[in-house]
Amino acid sequence: MIASDRRISLGWRLPILGLVALAVLFAAPTAAPAALGDNFAGAEVEGNNGSDWGEYFWAKLSAATKEPGEPDHAGEVGGHSVWMGWRTHEDQVIQASVCADEDVDPLLAVYTGTAVDQLTEVGSDGVPEDDCDGDVNWVRFAAKAGTTYWIAVDAKGNPGSVGLHVDRVAPNDNFTDALVLDPLPLHAWTDTSIATSEPGEPDHSGHGSNNSVWYEWTPTIDGHADFGGCDYWDGGRVAVYKGSAVGSLTHLATGTLGEPACRAEKMAQFEARRGTTYMIAIVGGNGKDGDLDLYFGFTFPPRALSIPPQPLGPFGFPGPLATAPADKHRRPKCRKQSRRAATHRAKPCARKKHRGKRHSHHA
Repeated sequence: MIASDRRISLGWRLPILGLVALAVLFAAPTAAPAALGDNFAGAEVEGNNGSDWGEYFWAKLSAATKEPGEPDHAGEVGGHSVWMGWRTHEDQVIQASVCADEDVDPLLAVYTGTAVDQLTEVGSDGVPEDDCDGDVNWVRFAAKAGTTYWIAVDAKGNPGSVGLHVDRVAPNDNFTDALVLDPLPLHAWTDTSIATSEPGEPDHSGHGSNNSVWYEWTPTIDGHADFGGCDYWDGGRVAVYKGSAVGSLTHLATGTLGEPACRAEKMAQFEARRGTTYMIAIVGGNGKDGDLDLYFGFTFPPRALSIPPQPLGPFGFPGPLATAPADKHRRPKCRKQSRRAATHRAKPCARKKHRGKRHSHHA
């Protein structure tokens, strides 16, 4: 599990993209599109400006060929490859994935280099899993800003239709890369569609951990926290823990990624203590899903007044409220002051004469 800026990328839901992409593929012309060139030298370089992600490209491999000196992608001979370059504007983790027709075994490889016969492999995958319903060939790599990465798509045997999806991985995919939350309350966006799990990661109250992202929060005061989501993902979870290692966490609370109204009863709720670090896992629904609107709420009780408990009066009702102790360093003003005293300074209070009879008490 490898870990954007604080506002995590907005991604596409891969299962839906797979269906849409394949529908387009079947109606597409036989030649490979410009973005996926048949020859390495003619491949276009794509990229991003940091504001738009989840790029999708398609091709029919039946019209593609293999060049002299071209490497065997993922260790397979292939013979119907298409190429595309990818360059990112900042250092970040990128994932390239390929989905294909059911009768196609796609090959995927990522390289650096300047010529087709002088390439260095970054990663490859030649073992497809099922079809485009979320299980695909994929390669994840740490991209350096300004470096061009060459992505090759080929196939073993039948060269059918393929779709290439390139996206960045959430930076908080790993527990150790958890994003530190700013003072609460706040909203945040994240994308769990290509998130992964780590060895030893808890199953988040039986939901599984195959696509989690992590946050970290340390309150400065005591209060009540409620964490959840404002998008509905069936089966999505938010789980709160204490601990410093992903394999030895103490579970505190679990909530569901509920309805758009951010309903409080669906959220993970707990009493937070100042100075304690809490780790929050967000897990997409049904093991996949995509972009989520998260809500991190925090309320704290008002400071209690320093008023002592009141004695009960007649019939059990509270007696008159006691007043807070007077400031002994502040001299009280007299109720009746002259105009001059009120304007300048208060006169000392005169001792009131005792109008009743004096009583003496003898031991």
